[in-house]
Amino acid sequence: LKYYPGSALLLLQSADYLFKDQSYVKFEKVLNEVEQINSEASPVFTAKFYYYMGLLSALKKKTSEATEFFKKSLALAITLIKSFLVVG
Repeated sequence: LKYYPGSALLLLQSADYLFKDQSYVKFEKVLNEVEQINSEASPVFTAKFYYYMGLLSALKKKTSEATEFFKKSLALAITLIKSFLVVG
């Protein structure tokens, strides 16, 4: 992140490590950074972002918000899988 602060890939990997390490304040900060760069307009990164936002919302006991993020993540992932199946 030091050399590529705007990399959605690196930020999302960092978020994964922070979540597993239970560093939830830093986890939220990294997700805010991903949101600011709009997940680099990547559907793959956006799906992961929604998934992590769902986890964050669940941690904050915002279950309806978490549900919406998980639905968005799954919908985007399904769309990606279908597009790969059509191409492949």
